[in-house]
Amino acid sequence: MRRSLSKRLFSITLGLVLALMFITYFAQAFFFESFYSYKKTISLVKEVNKFHDLYSLHIDNDADLYKALQKFENDNNAKIIITSTNGDIKYFSNNIYSDKESFDTLTSFGKELINNSDLINDVITHSQTKYTTFTNESSGLSKIGVISPMSIATKNDSLIFCVASIQPIKEASEVMSEFFVYLFFGLIVISVILSSIYSNLISKPLVNLTNTANKISHMDFSAKVYETDRDDEIGSLAKSLNFYLKIYKPL
Repeated sequence: MRRSLSKRLFSITLGLVLALMFITYFAQAFFFESFYSYKKTISLVKEVNKFHDLYSLHIDNDADLYKALQKFENDNNAKIIITSTNGDIKYFSNNIYSDKESFDTLTSFGKELINNSDLINDVITHSQTKYTTFTNESSGLSKIGVISPMSIATKNDSLIFCVASIQPIKEASEVMSEFFVYLFFGLIVISVILSSIYSNLISKPLVNLTNTANKISHMDFSAKVYETDRDDEIGSLAKSLNFYLKIYKPL
């Protein structure tokens, strides 16, 4: 009986742990990248809106704006430029000088959206922030693009273009998938340890109680249940059997 119960406890524990691991793995494999991309996009939109609120019509000099653009890029791992409503570049950070690919991506992204008159009208007229995902033709990498109105001299006289890469998301997803392989073996070891603990806490006391109960059923009152201080159902049953044995124990 002990062996059978231990096996069942091991199977249940291992099954639950593996089921949880597989659910987590498939959730990560199929949903993590899209969920992370969505959260990153929403976060980027929020930061662009914050930039707009902080600096629209509140720019004392160009130097402060350049510093703000550079800080935005460092804090959000993204590239940002400010253009006129016609797409002419007005401001960009010093960081972008050392990254021609990002500069080209930003400008091509801006040129593509500038040609969408309905989109630009919504952004400027209704002060709306728009976002999209696109693929950089030169690198083949997926990007998140955000466009928002910006007020330099007058209300909504400029546009903010912001681009961030989704590549780090894919890299993180690949690393997590590899990590799950090692985690799988670790969970098996944990399951074995847990089943051993269950065996000591449940299986062994139950086997002892069962053997004692079998002897009592054959009118053998010489047996004795192990003394225990456990304050649970097993401890209560052991104390009851010991009390019963003391009453009927032959002199």
